Amino acid sequence: MKITIRDIARMTNLSVATVSRVLNNKPDVSDEARELVLSTMKEHNYNPNFMARALTLKKTDSIGLILPEITNPFFPEMAKGVENRAKELNYSVILANLNSDNSSLMETINFLKSKQVDGIVIVQWSQEFAPAIQDDDFPIVAIDREEGKSYVNFDNYGSGYQATSFLISKGHTEIAHLTGDLDTLSAQKRLAGYKRCLGEYGIAINEQFIVEGDFSLESGYEGMQQLLKSTTLPTAVFAANDMVAIGAYDAITEKGLSVPEDISIVGHDDISFASIVRPKLTTVSVPRYELGVACIDVLHTLLAQKAKEPKTVNLQPELKIRDSAQT
Repeated sequence: MKITIRDIARMTNLSVATVSRVLNNKPDVSDEARELVLSTMKEHNYNPNFMARALTLKKTDSIGLILPEITNPFFPEMAKGVENRAKELNYSVILANLNSDNSSLMETINFLKSKQVDGIVIVQWSQEFAPAIQDDDFPIVAIDREEGKSYVNFDNYGSGYQATSFLISKGHTEIAHLTGDLDTLSAQKRLAGYKRCLGEYGIAINEQFIVEGDFSLESGYEGMQQLLKSTTLPTAVFAANDMVAIGAYDAITEKGLSVPEDISIVGHDDISFASIVRPKLTTVSVPRYELGVACIDVLHTLLAQKAKEPKTVNLQPELKIRDSAQT
């Protein structure tokens, strides 16, 4: 026989309303009553009808998370932060992976809405989708976009400047940049920080030293190959992320050159591979877990307050100096 909420109320000698408040995690319940209800539910394997509850409360306590590419080592730690913080706040998370296909973003958003999620966290999106997302009243928190929606950002401009400044401090003036996907705000800002730093130090920008990529290992390898064919070789490279940097390592080694003896490299993100490759990669550390946590905190605030005003959080870079850059 299936146990109901009324059965739990009868077994605990509490009202149905009190049991309901426990199920909905309301604050106005004593610790003793809460513990009694929860232990009784566990003892009798009671599972609430969450779909019925969702229809009544008009919320599902679920959140959609859209990642651009789950195989990129940058994203799992961020997703872990999202999931852990969501669990602390009693949300479940539905993960959607774009598989590097930005054209499916709106379809994915609509799919998550059809699952009745309360809100969505999106990590990066292409500029072409910005107007549609801005005009959507649905609670959305973004990473790496600042156009009218609530967002959590990392100071990509500052990190690009910091990485380039570090290479200049090592005596380098022929500094190349292997960019990420320039349709993303993070890649745009890292490039802008790189250019601003060169300009402030009086170093002319060589457009041949700026090679556009897409944050992938392959683009780092191919971009570095292009740089190695230049009439003037760079003595240092700022890579848009660590995967790009590792791809560049491969191209340099294949050419019979060495890092950092011939070409110094600074990466970005501080993924786990950064401290495993040889030489260990100097890189800008991104607090990926904290980014994920902050996204859920911002979204929870939006949902709790039913706020329309955008909420923002900005996190700062930290350079991790290892062995891949020298004078």
